[in-house]
Amino acid sequence: MNTNSDNLPLLAVIIVNFNSFENTRYCVQTLFKYSPKRARLNIIVIDNASIDNSVKRLKEHFPEINIIANTENVGFSRAVNQGLRMGKGADFFLLLNPDTALTENALDEMITFLQTHPEAGAVGCSLLLADGTTQISYGRFPSVVSYITDNSLLHPLRISFRRLMRRIFSGKTREKRRLDSLEVDWLMGACILFPADIIQKVGGLDERFFMYAEDADFCLRIRQHGRRIYYLPQVAIYHYHKAVSRRFLENTYVHLFNSILLYHQKHSSYLTRVIIRMVMGIDMVIRVFVYGLCWLITLGKNPLHRQRLRATLRVLGQIFGSAKPQG
Repeated sequence: MNTNSDNLPLLAVIIVNFNSFENTRYCVQTLFKYSPKRARLNIIVIDNASIDNSVKRLKEHFPEINIIANTENVGFSRAVNQGLRMGKGADFFLLLNPDTALTENALDEMITFLQTHPEAGAVGCSLLLADGTTQISYGRFPSVVSYITDNSLLHPLRISFRRLMRRIFSGKTREKRRLDSLEVDWLMGACILFPADIIQKVGGLDERFFMYAEDADFCLRIRQHGRRIYYLPQVAIYHYHKAVSRRFLENTYVHLFNSILLYHQKHSSYLTRVIIRMVMGIDMVIRVFVYGLCWLITLGKNPLHRQRLRATLRVLGQIFGSAKPQG
C-alpha cells in the first residue's frame, strides 16, 4: 500500500491485534491521518485469533491494509515475526501497539532521527497516557534490582514516589522532554522504529517470549551488534495502556513472570539466575498471603483476588520448574 511518492523509503508498520478491534481501528485511523511525509506506508495487522470479528471488520474499514489472520493466539513475538516477513523489502519497521494513537509529525521526526544517526539501531518516543501523563517506556536492562522496583509488590510504592517527584520537578521534566534525546538500554515494544538492516543482523523477536520482555531482549541483541538505542522525549504519541490485557489477567500475569525468568535464563549469569528465582519466590509467597487474605476478607466475592491468587500459585510452580504458562 503506497500513500506517498514511490521515491520515498518504505515504512512497514506492524500491529498485533487480539480482541481489540476498536483500539486497532482508531490506531490505523491515526496512522492515515498523520501519515509520514518522509516515507511510504505499508500497514500490516496480525490478528491472533480474535473472537470479536476483528479481521472482517478491519477489512471492511481498511481494504488497503494487509491482514494476517491466525487461527490461534501465537503470542506477540511470533506474530511480529509474521509481520516482518510480510513486510520484507521495507526500509524501516515500526512495531506499534493497537492501543496507541499517532500524533502529527511523530513518525517523520523518528524517521529523520534514524536517517541522520547511522549508529542508531532503534528509536522510541514518549508515550502519553490518556490523562496526559508520560508512561515510562524505556529503562535499564532487567536485573534483580529492577525486579524489586518494577515487578514486585513494592512497585506501587515506587510509582507513588515517582508521581510525587514529577509534581515537585514538573518544570524540569517539561524542559528535558523538549530538549533531550537519550541513549537507553531498551525501549517498550509499544512503539519501536528500526531500520530493516537490523533484522538481517540480529533476526526477529525471540518467539520463546510469548509476551513481555521480548523488547528488552531485542534491544540487547541490537546493542550487542554495536548499534545504539535512542529515546526521543520531545516526540510523543498516545498509549491507552493495558486496554486489553486487563481482561485476561491470569494468563497475562503468568506470561509476565515467565518472560522475566526466560530473559535471565538467556542473558544473566548463573548467580543472578539463582538470586532472581529466590527473590521472585519470596515475592510470590508474600503475594499468596496478601491475595489470599484479601480473598478471605471479601468472602470470595471479588473475582480479581481469586484470579491473582491462582495466577501467583501458577508462577510459583514455574519458578520451581513444575508449571509453564499456557497461551
